[in-house]
Amino acid sequence: MEKIQNSLSLIFFLVLFVVANMVFNKLYMYDYFDWLDICMHVIGGMLFMWSWYHLHTGGKFRKITIKPLLHPLSVLGILVVGWEVYRFFLKDLNMDGYAVDTTLDILVGMSGGLIAYMWFSSRTIKE
Repeated sequence: MEKIQNSLSLIFFLVLFVVANMVFNKLYMYDYFDWLDICMHVIGGMLFMWSWYHLHTGGKFRKITIKPLLHPLSVLGILVVGWEVYRFFLKDLNMDGYAVDTTLDILVGMSGGLIAYMWFSSRTIKE
């Protein structure tokens, strides 16, 4: 029962994150509130780590997620950088301050993921 509750909680927060991002973009809220972008990157990193932990402890994906090349922080780094590359090439961006904004986005996304990684890994250490 706990596994089902955890799955439903994760799905709820992932859907909430996606819907919030769509609304924020549609209403141009990222342009009005600079801090909102930072919050979304931190939360995105945390949600990725929660998803990874959920897949890893679920059993079916454990053989895949245990491989050293697929360490969750490495995968998170690739995803964060990939997202910024996507934003650069596929979206119409204002280039003023882009390097600083991108660097900050990568740092806070990785920070959110690192915080969640430390929290989840501390819960799974066997005594």
